[in-house]
Amino acid sequence: MVEFRVFGALSLSTGTGRDARGLVAQPRRLALLAYLAAATPRGPELDQPRARAALRQSLYVLREVLGPAALVSHGNEEVGLDFRAVRCDVVDFRDSIESGHLSEGLDIYRGHLLEGFFISDAPEFERWLETERAALQEAASDAARTLVDRCEAGGDLTAAAQWARRATRLAPFDEGVLRRLVVLLDRLGDRAGAVATYEAFAKRLAADLEVEPAAETKALLTAVQARDRDRCTVL
Repeated sequence: MVEFRVFGALSLSTGTGRDARGLVAQPRRLALLAYLAAATPRGPELDQPRARAALRQSLYVLREVLGPAALVSHGNEEVGLDFRAVRCDVVDFRDSIESGHLSEGLDIYRGHLLEGFFISDAPEFERWLETERAALQEAASDAARTLVDRCEAGGDLTAAAQWARRATRLAPFDEGVLRRLVVLLDRLGDRAGAVATYEAFAKRLAADLEVEPAAETKALLTAVQARDRDRCTVL
C-alpha cells in the first residue's frame, strides 16, 4: 500500500518497490497528489485544454510511480485517489475526528498540513493550502479542547492540563485556551508552571502581534500569584 504523509514533514513510500524519489523531487506533481489526498470535495477542476493536458501528464506520472490502483477516474471529469490502495494521514485524521476518536486523531496530527512546502507561481494552490491548513488546525484545536473538557469532567486534571498544553500549541494566540491551562496548572498546585505559561504567552503576543494579554488574563495571573504568596507565607 502507498503511504503518504502530509502533516508536518512530507513523506511518500509506495510499498511496492517502485521508486518514489523522482516524484518527491517534482513539487508540482507532489502538490497535485497532496490536493487529491486532502481536498474536499475531491478532484481538481480544470477547464482550459492546456491545463487538462498538463493534468493528464501529471496523472500518468502518478500512476507510474504509485501503481495503477492508486488513482480512480469517472469519465473525463473526475479523478481521485483510491484510499483502498493509498493511505494518507489527513484522511485518517478526519476519519478519527468524525468517529469521535479524538486522541487517536491528534496522534496523527504531527504538524501543519504540508509544513514548509512551497511551489512558485501557483496562487490557486497556495490559497487552497492556506484555507485547508487552517481548517485542519482548527479541527485539531477543537479536538484538544474537547479532550480537556472530558478529562476535567472525569476528574483527571493532569490529563486535562496535558491536552490544554496541546490546545495552546494548536491555537497559540487564543487567550481562552491559555487561561484554561493556567487555571488547570493552578488547581494542580503548579503555580510556577502557571506563571511561566502566562509569561511565555505574553512574550509571544508582544513579539508576533505587538499586543498585551487581555485584562481578564492579567487578572487571572494576579490571582495565581497572590495564592502563591499566601502559600509561601503560611509555610
